[in-house]
Amino acid sequence: DSMFGVDERQKALNDTMDAYKQGATEAATKTNEVAVQFDLAKKGVISKDEALAYYNETLGDTFGKAIQNT
Repeated sequence: DSMFGVDERQKALNDTMDAYKQGATEAATKTNEVAVQFDLAKKGVISKDEALAYYNETLGDTFGKAIQNT
């Protein structure tokens, strides 16, 4: 019976680790995408407002919405 309990705890731990890995990967991807948008704005390819809107849409709920102060 204790062997079964260990298996269940190990499965729960594995599931938690898998979920963390997926979340971390998604966060890194979104952060990189936002960095690309700000780089494009810096180069004049897109406007700063567009880059800021992209940030707000992808990371704003997590890190806080930003407004442009010009």
